[in-house]
Amino acid sequence: MTPAITAPVVVQQGNSYYLYVGDGFQLDAFDVTRFQYGEGLFLNGTAAGGFFGAASATVFYKDPDTGVITRQNSTTANNVDVEGNVGNETWAPLIYSRWLGHQDYSSAVYVNDLQGPKIYVGDDVFSITVIDADDGTPLSAYGTAGPVFGTGVVYNDMFYIGAQDGYLYAFKNPTPVQDFTVSAAQNKGSVMWNNETLIIRGRLFATETYYTDPEGNPTNLGIYSSATLPNATIILSVSKDFVTVQNLTTTTDNAGYFEFSFNPTTVGQWQWVALFEGECLPWISYNQAYSEFHTVDVTVP
Repeated sequence: MTPAITAPVVVQQGNSYYLYVGDGFQLDAFDVTRFQYGEGLFLNGTAAGGFFGAASATVFYKDPDTGVITRQNSTTANNVDVEGNVGNETWAPLIYSRWLGHQDYSSAVYVNDLQGPKIYVGDDVFSITVIDADDGTPLSAYGTAGPVFGTGVVYNDMFYIGAQDGYLYAFKNPTPVQDFTVSAAQNKGSVMWNNETLIIRGRLFATETYYTDPEGNPTNLGIYSSATLPNATIILSVSKDFVTVQNLTTTTDNAGYFEFSFNPTTVGQWQWVALFEGECLPWISYNQAYSEFHTVDVTVP
């Protein structure tokens, strides 16, 4: 392994704490949950050495008052608390060490959005790389006109980072898009009398998203929103002989269910379809969704 030449970043996910640090040509991720003691004490020892001679250790700890993570090099990987007390030699569990193939001089920036946690790093080969924080898989890269030595910053859903080419780069996190399904059915068969009431019941629910890689292997990405949308507006478009007669509206309950009722009094063929027009919010977009197209023949008793 090579020396840790970038500043670490420590993040909390639930009750666990993780440390990410550039280690020469690779990105290392450690589980440092068990190094939190008392008033937010935070410690980690990482293996280093190889590039500049003898191996050494890098010790990280968190000041309980300021919350600042600092680093010091030593010849042993001891636990050191904020008062300078040295404990037994203990190593933080390594989650992964992802070989990047280039020097990651830029300290890691952690972002957790609706698409999952990510790490942004700059490097000496004129690029900015986005990495899956959970397993270290590279997700994407953007080429610049110069090496990227500075550390980026996230502000108002934008990622900013400067490069040696004299430019400041800004990237907007893409808004997740969620697909939905409208499932609906009527209480009558294909024929009904003109003095009866047609009741239509259905449900609006989120549809799982799948990604297919270049080899054709599908991956279930799950859903970006809740499984259902309470208080979502559902429109029932009713027509006779394929000419729209009226549009009815209702809202979904907490489980996404909805119900319509109407009386087609005129003899002939009637048609209906239930639809959700979608919605665009600052943090997510909901796509339109339609039920199947239904028909019913109305006749006299």
